Amino acid sequence: MALIIFHAGMSKTGSTSIQEWLAGHLALLRSRGIQSMRIEQSRPTDPVALVPSTPANATSKFLTAARDPATRPEVARRICEELDAHAAHADVLVVSSESYEVFFNDAANAEGDVTSVFGHLEALARAHSVRVAYYVRPQHSWLESAWLQWGFRDFRPPDVWLRRQRSKLEYLQISDRVRQAAPDLSFEMRPFRVDLLDGGHVVSDFARVFLGLGDLPLGSTPERWSNRSIPLEMAIVLRDAPPGMFWSNMHDNKVFYPLKKLILQWDLPQTEIVARSRQVLQRYAHATFESDNQRLVRELGWNTEYFVPPAEHSEDAADTGLAELNVLWKSAASDAERQALLRALRQLLSTTMSPPDSAKRANRAERADVTEGSDSRPRSRGRLPSFRRPRS
Repeated sequence: MALIIFHAGMSKTGSTSIQEWLAGHLALLRSRGIQSMRIEQSRPTDPVALVPSTPANATSKFLTAARDPATRPEVARRICEELDAHAAHADVLVVSSESYEVFFNDAANAEGDVTSVFGHLEALARAHSVRVAYYVRPQHSWLESAWLQWGFRDFRPPDVWLRRQRSKLEYLQISDRVRQAAPDLSFEMRPFRVDLLDGGHVVSDFARVFLGLGDLPLGSTPERWSNRSIPLEMAIVLRDAPPGMFWSNMHDNKVFYPLKKLILQWDLPQTEIVARSRQVLQRYAHATFESDNQRLVRELGWNTEYFVPPAEHSEDAADTGLAELNVLWKSAASDAERQALLRALRQLLSTTMSPPDSAKRANRAERADVTEGSDSRPRSRGRLPSFRRPRS
């Protein structure tokens, strides 16, 4: 019986950092009897395969059929069959892709008994020891990060888009559902918060808690702040970009990632809009999720009073809605100012994107994640004009 470690996200919890560390330490892993593998499929009609990770890539490919609840069970069956076949010749297997959070955060995965997603995972867990690493971020922090990655590129108002994410953030229900449907599966939620992670960051936590590498010297699992979010003020301006200027939809990252790299070189000061937005998100998340979080904290033994603390110094604490963000996240610049800035961004981007860089980033785009970090920014290399929001 082998040990299979399936790192399945969730998104926005440092998955890229974990994957980069795995890719950079393959020799160390092999010396400890750990095989880092990747789920691969060249074309949708090809068989699913497990291939060894390389120094360039330890991220499993997300099979697009897994997006659809109707075809997701078949994807789960194929992946579980491959894991079972390779586990016969290994002591420890580890695979990683945050996109496979869809195997766990959708109630439809329990439908169909043994033919469901959970049914296939449970069958694998009866043949082998299967541990699912599932990191969860405080809901207010996740919502901010996710909107800066995807939401600002969606046509819906911010409050509508944010509310649509609710089922992904009901961590207690997800945990209860998985444990009930797949009791032999070791589904292990870990809190993605610096003060609660073993070693203070997600790479150290994953290496120690899941890979059993607790004897690694300090500094051997350095944190990398991978795929950071763009500043909120830039996301607000980019919301007005015409369709097709930078992306065709909110998951089209081929131009977004080079654009983000360019933006993160600028020293953009945080504004009062950022602080107010975070207060609104925290107030909503505390009111919506914290009661269930409290039970999760007790059951899993997390050493914290709150997972989402109550918002402090709020003059309107009774208002736990998100509608205010529709106003806060609307650019105060004039149409002419916005269009001038967008055209300048497009021109600047065209001069900085080389074909090789573009191709590399396109390949990474689908597997990139963000690591929760500090408010520090890289050294300034330039500035964008800033548009001040009139004081109310």
